[in-house]
Amino acid sequence: MKTKPSHWLDIVFWPLLRFFWEPFSVKQSHWWHWLPYQKPLPDDNDCLTLAADPVAKRADKFWPNFYERNFGWQKIALLSVYDNGRLAGNYRLGYSCGTKKEICSILLNRGVSVLIGPTDTAFFAISQDGRPLQVQLRGYVNRQKLKNSSLKNWYPLI
Repeated sequence: MKTKPSHWLDIVFWPLLRFFWEPFSVKQSHWWHWLPYQKPLPDDNDCLTLAADPVAKRADKFWPNFYERNFGWQKIALLSVYDNGRLAGNYRLGYSCGTKKEICSILLNRGVSVLIGPTDTAFFAISQDGRPLQVQLRGYVNRQKLKNSSLKNWYPLI
């Protein structure tokens, strides 16, 4: 996977995580991939708001956050991103949850899967040239199903 902007941890740490950690957690993004997003959210037509998972536990502190995002939260949404009615390529996915807005530095070129936590979350996508793209829900799976199926190739968990 390619990131923009590049981060030194992508070169040093990411190869080790991909080999030793990701087979267990399935997640392909890590804390340094998520950057603050300062711009306004795209229109409601382009954002997708998903309801909280009522069984997901809060993860407000470091260790609960680490555990829940890597092993605890089980509900996963499969998303597709469209550009003028066609599947989009080379985009970045972001989210807004409460007052927090972040965008992932990983450039995606197919569908994506996201964890569903204990709060309602709006997801949005931005093309490489900064245009908002439409995000659509394809369905839900649990972490185990994603891990043990070919879905993880089409919908990498970020």
